[in-house]
Amino acid sequence: RTELTVETTDRPGLLTDIVKLLKDISVNVMSAEIDTVGLMAHDVLYVSYHGEALDDNMTALVTNVLQYYLSKAEVSKEESY
Repeated sequence: RTELTVETTDRPGLLTDIVKLLKDISVNVMSAEIDTVGLMAHDVLYVSYHGEALDDNMTALVTNVLQYYLSKAEVSKEESY
């Protein structure tokens, strides 16, 4: 398994959205340690890909998917009135 750390602004449904994104690319969340400090989410997820730890290519894919999603969510929040 691979340890994946996510630190971002917390909001309702954040963890659900992250798990859905990972599921879409066949990454299984085996367990998680979820924490919120103030407005920030500090989540550690333990994930696998087909029962194995993520290799370098899958790690890069997961990183890119989450960075894109989280940056998109930040832009949407800033643009709302």
